[in-house]
Amino acid sequence: MFKSIKENLTIISNSVENPSYTLIAKYLLNCMENGVPVKSKECAINCFVSESVLTAFAKKYGYDGFREIALRIKVENEYYPTQNNLKVNPQALKLSNYRKFFDQNLDMIDAQVQGIEKLKELIEKVSNTYLIASYEQNDIVELFASELQFLGFNAFFNSQRKSNSAWLTKAKKEDLFVFFAFGLDNQYVVNFYQIALQKCANVVVVTSSSQKHKFLDASFFVIVDYPDRENVSISMRSAVLGYLLGQLIYELK
Repeated sequence: MFKSIKENLTIISNSVENPSYTLIAKYLLNCMENGVPVKSKECAINCFVSESVLTAFAKKYGYDGFREIALRIKVENEYYPTQNNLKVNPQALKLSNYRKFFDQNLDMIDAQVQGIEKLKELIEKVSNTYLIASYEQNDIVELFASELQFLGFNAFFNSQRKSNSAWLTKAKKEDLFVFFAFGLDNQYVVNFYQIALQKCANVVVVTSSSQKHKFLDASFFVIVDYPDRENVSISMRSAVLGYLLGQLIYELK
């Protein structure tokens, strides 16, 4: 079975059996981490040994010779690059206008610490959490429900709209409803929201500031808004909402 050269070198570097071999292994690991080509002459000089010792080192650990070790290191670095030897184009580090715009959107989520914390505490407190989303955000809310279930919470989401009435029938007063209202296709969310208000004490709405007026009696809001609404695409809106929901999952772990 193939065994990683890095795994072998790590084991040898932690061994006290032969100090010279330990030093050789540490030198080779350092070469791997920093993307430095392995050469026998340089290795011998840096490890204060002869090249014949490098050959003995290689054969002791099952390699044909030091050249095979150098080759395996080269291949492994190409297939499994470490963080240090990834080549980064300095130009790529300059933030694009889109990235700056995207970060501004995330900053607006981060500013709502209080609302996010309240929603997290409610999810932890209640027995059941029901999620209802506008069509535009169905997929990402369904993923959120699955992740909540994976963490052990009773979270319910149904992508078939006609089945949402079952949640309203089943829900108890102390349960939590979270509504996600974005885009133009919101009326059915508003309708279910009005029914949930009459039945449950905990009704939270995640929406934009332009949609907030439709849900004035909510327990509280988490607003997903944008500094420049004209340049916001559906994909960005989904990404920003994903950041919010991902943050909740992270805090709930």
